[in-house]
Amino acid sequence: MSSLERARRLLSRRFGHADFRPLQRRVVEAMLEGRDVVAVLPTGYGKSACFQVPSALQPGTTVVVSPLISLIEDQVGRARARGFHAFGWTSGAEGIDRALARA
Repeated sequence: MSSLERARRLLSRRFGHADFRPLQRRVVEAMLEGRDVVAVLPTGYGKSACFQVPSALQPGTTVVVSPLISLIEDQVGRARARGFHAFGWTSGAEGIDRALARA
C-alpha cells in the first residue's frame, strides 16, 4: 500500500473524509516524501489534516507554528479528540515542563 493510500485511510478514520482536496494532497505527498513544506491555504481548507495525517504516519515530531493562542488551544484540543498526541506551548506556559504536563 502506498504512503498516500495509508494517509487516505487515516484521513477517513480520524477526519471522516474519503480523500484530500487537491492542494491538501500536494502538501501531504510532499511531507510523506520527506520534503520540508510551508503551506498557506485559505481558512477552512483543512490545514490540520495536512500536518496531522503525515505526522501520524512518520517517525519524529511535527512542529506547527501559529500566531494565536486561541488557535493553538483549539488545534491541540481537536488533535487530541481525533486520537493524536499533541501539546501546545504558548506564552502562558511557565516552561516546557508545564506544557508537557498538559500533553
